[in-house]
Amino acid sequence: MHKPNMHNSKKLNLLNDCQQYFNQNQISCALRIFKKILSTNCKDFYLLHSFGVLALNHLQPEYAIRFFLKAAKINATETLLIANIGLSYLQLKSYDQATHYFKKALNKEKNHIYTLHHLVDLYLEKKQAQQAITIIQTLMQLGETSHNLYAKLAEAHLLEQSPQNASEAITQGLSLKPLDTKLLALQSIVFSQTNQKEQENTLTNFDKFVMISTQKEHQHTYIPFTPEEFHQEFIEYITNYKNLAYNSSFFSTTNGYQTLGNLLIENNILTQTLSQIIHYNIQVYVTSLPKEPIYPITLKTPKHYRLTAWGVKLAQGGHQCSHIHEEGWISGVYYLKVPNFNTKDIHNHGGYLEVGGGKEGLYQTKPKSLLIEPHVGNMILFPSYLWHRTIPFESDQERYCLAFDAIPIQT
Repeated sequence: MHKPNMHNSKKLNLLNDCQQYFNQNQISCALRIFKKILSTNCKDFYLLHSFGVLALNHLQPEYAIRFFLKAAKINATETLLIANIGLSYLQLKSYDQATHYFKKALNKEKNHIYTLHHLVDLYLEKKQAQQAITIIQTLMQLGETSHNLYAKLAEAHLLEQSPQNASEAITQGLSLKPLDTKLLALQSIVFSQTNQKEQENTLTNFDKFVMISTQKEHQHTYIPFTPEEFHQEFIEYITNYKNLAYNSSFFSTTNGYQTLGNLLIENNILTQTLSQIIHYNIQVYVTSLPKEPIYPITLKTPKHYRLTAWGVKLAQGGHQCSHIHEEGWISGVYYLKVPNFNTKDIHNHGGYLEVGGGKEGLYQTKPKSLLIEPHVGNMILFPSYLWHRTIPFESDQERYCLAFDAIPIQT
């Protein structure tokens, strides 16, 4: 990759400023810098590629593509650049374009590790299990053995309805990173499909691992607000939030908006109150967990953790597909506003939170799940490895909630 010369020190400063804006949730300021650089006649490959990577890492694939294509006019032979264009299209779920650029990168450099890893992701998203397995085997022959790669191999085997092979991959992955969230999530599906009820119960015992805290139970944590004030102000906060993504291809949200970045970075009285509600409920949750070391959620309990939170606004037909939070230890949701569900919604559990159940396509028989009716002021907590989704609803009223993760701090 070409290095910038001293004449580009101003652009390097802009690159650093842009990173800082993203870190501080000031995404609109970062995007203004993107637009400013794109409007100039910048011919520095390194800087254009660096801005593209920054955009890509912060879920702005459209901007990333524009920077990468500008860089390609300077040097179209750089394998990493070509692969990053493919990754940008993968974020946009433009699979044909992603495939084109990944294969173009591999034509330049047959065993380009970075490209091969993302080609696996592409095949998994397209549910092309055998192609994913072939690339994974190539990566392993090249010396790549990580817990993430074994998780991808397990997912591919589950797509092929081969839970025994998936189990072997999970065992290998857990030997490299015990208690990894993604591996535990996949293991819960394997246990379900192989009828290992006792082992499945160590991961998906909803009575032990899912906590519903009502508004009354954490009433004292709203100070200085009343619950009603807190709900109304946060609904307005999300509605007018400066960084909202609609139906973002990167998130699991459909027919709805999701705030970008960590709301808790804002550090205002509203987010401080949210933080104290979450901390209180996590403390109660951890105290209620079983102490036996057979339960991964107990073994995963860290000494220290940090919080990240975001807002979700769903409209008619809104839902979230089944997913997990790979970085998390404990995840949860807090309900700010719930629609008056119509008769069909009530019958189909529209708008409910479903915990468990697995990811569609990874099972023949759906694993057990728990349906939870949303109520304003309730907070639901559960292990981050548990699959969960929001069931589509037909009410024409909006549904507002706050989601969060408690992420272990490595010491």
